[in-house]
Amino acid sequence: MIQFEEFLSKEESETFERKQTLDKEGICKSMVAFANDLHGKGRGIILVGQAPNKSIVGLRENDDEVQRIVVDWARNNCSPSVPVSVECFDKNSKRLAFVSVPPSIARPHFVGKAMVRMGSTNRAATDAEIILLRRVDADRKVALLKGWFDEGKTTVLFWHMPARGEHIASTAGVQETKLLEVNADWIVLELWGGSRSIPYVEFNVGWEPTRGLPQIRYHGGMG
Repeated sequence: MIQFEEFLSKEESETFERKQTLDKEGICKSMVAFANDLHGKGRGIILVGQAPNKSIVGLRENDDEVQRIVVDWARNNCSPSVPVSVECFDKNSKRLAFVSVPPSIARPHFVGKAMVRMGSTNRAATDAEIILLRRVDADRKVALLKGWFDEGKTTVLFWHMPARGEHIASTAGVQETKLLEVNADWIVLELWGGSRSIPYVEFNVGWEPTRGLPQIRYHGGMG
């Protein structure tokens, strides 16, 4: 069960949105954006019945009506259907609904257009992002790198690890560089006096907490 009290004062984010009413278009877009989970943030929550200023407005519909309406929208207005759960609560004698949307293995989802979450808003996915959505379950590196890139975390620590057959001393090293682009099959980094495309199979990703930077460990040759 959702611990709903904590959401009443929460700010909207990549995983949380509030709606004042049962707004079909807005809720469908949010369900699709949360199900697509482009940046790997996890389950999304839509709080319905609270105004943008956080005052509790409440819903006129009873619990069964709210659940029926939202589930119907998720099944019949989102393509493919989005799996959701709906819970209703009373606060100050007013009804609120919480729509919980997990990341979906059937992504990308569409409601007219494929929607993705960017900060506290929904926007239409680009063609490149739709392709990326088809990759994020197969390789979580895609979601991590796309998330960092969209958040402006484009300075990365690049570790050049030795390729097979190379001596560690001859090739190993670390440098700060720029992440220039994230595609479905490769990334583009500013390296070796120019830009370099590196397929996902040739590197691992992580986070360097001391310097607060993403890190990429590359296992290929200088090529």
